[in-house]
Amino acid sequence: MNTEVNQPITFPKVHKPFLFRLSISLIVCSWLAYNVEWSELAYQIKHLNLLYVLLALVSVLSCILISCYKWYILCRLNGKVSFYQCFRWYYIGFFFNNFLPGSIGGDVSRVVYASKSLGSQQAVASVSVERLFAGIALIGITVTGVLTVNISASLLGQVFIFFLILSFIVVAIFLKPFEKLMIRLFKGKVIPFYQAIDQYKHNRYTLWLLLFYSILFQIFFVLVTTFLFKSMGVFVPFMAQLGFVSIISILTMIPISINGIGIREGAYVYLFALVGISETVSITVSLLFFVLVLIGTSIGGLFWLLEKEQVIQKG
Repeated sequence: MNTEVNQPITFPKVHKPFLFRLSISLIVCSWLAYNVEWSELAYQIKHLNLLYVLLALVSVLSCILISCYKWYILCRLNGKVSFYQCFRWYYIGFFFNNFLPGSIGGDVSRVVYASKSLGSQQAVASVSVERLFAGIALIGITVTGVLTVNISASLLGQVFIFFLILSFIVVAIFLKPFEKLMIRLFKGKVIPFYQAIDQYKHNRYTLWLLLFYSILFQIFFVLVTTFLFKSMGVFVPFMAQLGFVSIISILTMIPISINGIGIREGAYVYLFALVGISETVSITVSLLFFVLVLIGTSIGGLFWLLEKEQVIQKG
């Protein structure tokens, strides 16, 4: 006699936020796929100048190296940690950014690993301050690019605008009267920001160094796009790239799609069309950018496996 009871088939539960992000990515990608000239895209890829693609990859790797170092200069103030350790942990964070919502999801993994050497409080502080200064540099670069993209100012004038914006940011961070004014105006909303950087204010040199490397990161980040456009023989004004790429970076940080897929491509198409770049060229650059980042951060998966093996051996 068959005593088996037919059980209903159950499927893994899918969270609504994930479905929403997946839907956004699919909708935008479908719209782009419908409008893109596939023959032109294939032509662009076939005739790429591989030297410029290689330079773009070098720029991606330079961004990762700069990011690792600017986090390291904070970590070394609070504990005995080597650059290689920070390099490994940051790479793991970059690797997980490819799968987690937004572009800052990998910060959680950095905190987890750094906590073992620095303690949880210092690990959170180092990641938070590194991210704060990255955001400050990103905003400064974005505003500079947007303000100068449609004006015929000389390079000296553009640099002046950037340092004017940077000076305001520095005043906002370091000047005590300005800090008190911000707290009075915005109350509790800005207090966590000032508390996060307060423990590092005794070492102004480190903060200046952090700001310098944060700006350098943004410049190399834009150079990735510069070289990719050059690989297709397309000229785009650098200030336009400075503004547009920074805006796209901000948009991909918003967790409304899967790793920014769709949002990034749509933003490339819309923004670079403002300076006369075709949809196909913009999408090609966006896709190449994504592929190069995946290649550049893939070693983080190897570091993650090595970390797991070390934990097992110690256990």
